[in-house]
Amino acid sequence: TPGIDLGDLLAVEQIDVHADDTLDTLRARSYRVMIEAMADSIAALSEGREIRTPQTPDQGKQYFVMHPTLRAIAEQRLFPTTRH
Repeated sequence: TPGIDLGDLLAVEQIDVHADDTLDTLRARSYRVMIEAMADSIAALSEGREIRTPQTPDQGKQYFVMHPTLRAIAEQRLFPTTRH
């Protein structure tokens, strides 16, 4: 597609969330899953067996750097019983 992160989805994976997780541990766990999903998707594309799921433009947002204030707010809301 002409936009960034607006193309069809090729894979959707879930990661486990543990009581002691932080944003950093969730990101680290998601990177491992993301790499496997990317490799599987590339193989499926090259073999013509991919399954595409269209997404709407509002679903295609990805942020690589989180502002420290936003990070603190997210951690407090996700993990209110732990200290950050």
